[in-house]
This record gives sequence, structure tokens and C-alpha cells, in this order.
Amino acid sequence: MKGGKSGAYILVVRLKDDTSVDVGAIGTIFFRKGYYAYVGSAMSGIAERVRRHFKSAGEKRIHWHIDYLLEHARITGALILPSSTREECAIARRMAQRLKGIHGFGATDCSCASHLYYAKTKKGMGEAVGLEMNRNGDSEFIKFDGGMYSVNRALF
Repeated sequence: MKGGKSGAYILVVRLKDDTSVDVGAIGTIFFRKGYYAYVGSAMSGIAERVRRHFKSAGEKRIHWHIDYLLEHARITGALILPSSTREECAIARRMAQRLKGIHGFGATDCSCASHLYYAKTKKGMGEAVGLEMNRNGDSEFIKFDGGMYSVNRALF
């Protein structure tokens, strides 16, 4: 991964079927099948944080809300947004203008309504995430397909 050691990221996640997930302290949430964008940050070690998310449930300890969802869903890609300042909440607010948020998810340490956003289709998700990619010239999209990583400027 290029870009510095800190910044924000957006995980693009696909859920094949409607499902209810116990998300730790926030309780059980019903998730509709479709695509989700999770906005996170790592102010030291962004590459390591994103790599951790790509690991299977058995390879990591459940820590963040997204870990619970990833037991049922698959990451299809990640947008890396290098920055020396905290941009996670600004990105989450912009995503909220484009997609439906999942109330309280991933936002226990800030005043945001959510850090997880839903789109029914791949196209809808691609458009929303693509706008963030275009805002940051240093960003890179990492596509995950069957165990292979490929860096690419085109979403999906």
C-alpha cells in the first residue's frame, strides 16, 4: 500500500443474504443483503489495520463492530485514504448524504450517527465510494477477489 502510515479507509463489504447479527454492546441488527461501506481510520499503521480486516474470523479477535458483520459478509475491496489528520468522521458525514446509515454502527467514540452505510446494488456503492476516491488524489482501491489483492484505480 502506498501513502503514509496514517489515514482513513472505507471497506466495501458484500452481504449475500438478509441476516440478523449480534453486534456486541449495540445488540442485534438486521442487515439487508447488498453492499456496505464501513468508514474507519488508523492514525498509526493503516496498512496493518486494513490487512487485519481482510483476515478471516478465526484469524483475529472480535474487537470492532465491523468484525461482527464480517463473520457473515465478505470484503470486496478497500479504499485507502492517506492523511496525517483525522478524516474518518468527515468521510462518514459525506457518506451519510449518499447512502443509508446503520444507526450507531462503528460510531461509539464520536458524535456521528454511523460509520456503516448501505447500498442495495454494487453500482450504488461504487458511485458513493468513487466520489471519496476522487476527492483524494493519493487514494488507492484494493480489490479482494478469491484471496488475491490487486491495486487498481477503477472500482470493482
